[in-house]
Amino acid sequence: MKAETLAALFGFGGAVLGALIGGGASLLSAKLTLGHQRGMAREDRLRELGEAAAEAALSHCDQISDLCASLTDRELRVPMERYNLPWGNETREHLSGIARCARRIPNRDIYDRVMMLVRLGGTWRCAGNAYLLGAMFMTDVVHEIVEALTAYLRDDDLPPLEDITKEHQGKAEAYDYRTGVARPMLPPEDEAGAVSG
Repeated sequence: MKAETLAALFGFGGAVLGALIGGGASLLSAKLTLGHQRGMAREDRLRELGEAAAEAALSHCDQISDLCASLTDRELRVPMERYNLPWGNETREHLSGIARCARRIPNRDIYDRVMMLVRLGGTWRCAGNAYLLGAMFMTDVVHEIVEALTAYLRDDDLPPLEDITKEHQGKAEAYDYRTGVARPMLPPEDEAGAVSG
């Protein structure tokens, strides 16, 4: 073969190889870009769903706060063991609504905090004998839920639990919920048999 023919063949082969490499690189680049865009769109969609869920949960918090504020002086003095006010059932329904909303929030830390507070809110009867104490307990828990949800909406760090909430947790853990009992449990005994205080 003549040198010109060989040079032309090598040049053509190089051009074809260059086109294949360039085309492959373009396809790979397009695929990576589309994958990144899909990932970003998914994150945006999850964020939108989470924000809508947080706003719906905040609406339930407002309803609970309104219920707590609507109790009359007479109702606040009513003993929990003797009377069941509709307030209890209504707050329980709103707490369930907050839990349903929390399941749609993609941030695991916010979900865990809100669910812990929803469970704590469900133990409001451990606050004491009168509805006043239960309403105060519920108000404190709802305040903590609002703080967690608004931190999520603002993209802030999750705030630490307040001391009063830790006190409520302690009361809830030391309460006997068996039917017909409804009283604080005794502190655990140490090994010597003495009650620890």
